[in-house]
Amino acid sequence: VNDTGTEYEYLHCFQTSEKHEEKFSFVFTPNTGKKGDTLNITIMSITNPTFQPDMKETSSYGWYHQHLERMLKLHFNEDAPDSDIFYGESENIFRDVSVAEEKITSSFIENELVKNGWDGITMDTLDSGVYSTISYDGELVYDNINLTNKDTLTVRYTICGTPGTRYGISFFLNHKPISFDKVISYDATLSKGNVWIIEAIIDTSKLDDFNTFYAVAVAASNDCSTNKTGSILLYKEG
Repeated sequence: VNDTGTEYEYLHCFQTSEKHEEKFSFVFTPNTGKKGDTLNITIMSITNPTFQPDMKETSSYGWYHQHLERMLKLHFNEDAPDSDIFYGESENIFRDVSVAEEKITSSFIENELVKNGWDGITMDTLDSGVYSTISYDGELVYDNINLTNKDTLTVRYTICGTPGTRYGISFFLNHKPISFDKVISYDATLSKGNVWIIEAIIDTSKLDDFNTFYAVAVAASNDCSTNKTGSILLYKEG
């Protein structure tokens, strides 16, 4: 931020108040785009990102870690450089990642969409919006997960809805993207009657005692919004 000589980071913290306005410039190297292209770039803000429950006085994130997005246009006067280099530090905690697409069933609607708060959705109304879910070892979690004596944790993220809608799906640990086989973002193009599914197995031995985890789905088009799942605390008892 503001200077080409500073470290690359995926999250920058700014202290603001009602009487204070913060101005800054992002300095980065695009990893996609050809000369003449005009692509979308989404900047996402997170409220109070440094907050983390301590499992003594607090056990959840409450209204913290909510997201606010701003989508801008980025025009390319030159091709972006060809590179698979990660700019900024990524995390490597996944033991395995699998991506699949399955037919949507009434059981999926009732057992996953409805349980994740998507009431009133039917097979006939799926195309009218975009719906996502996330579960941990098959359970819906809102606040924290105790990983003590657990070797692995399976995260399942699904997204479905308006056909043709495109998203980039990434997982984050302590606000750093999680990489697996040099991939930090998974492309999802929604198709009629199907649900896009990604499952990732976390190796808990690679985690510290307290960690913030969430997933982000970044929309590729203007008519869809970016979605961040609620932050979850992954912790181990001392």
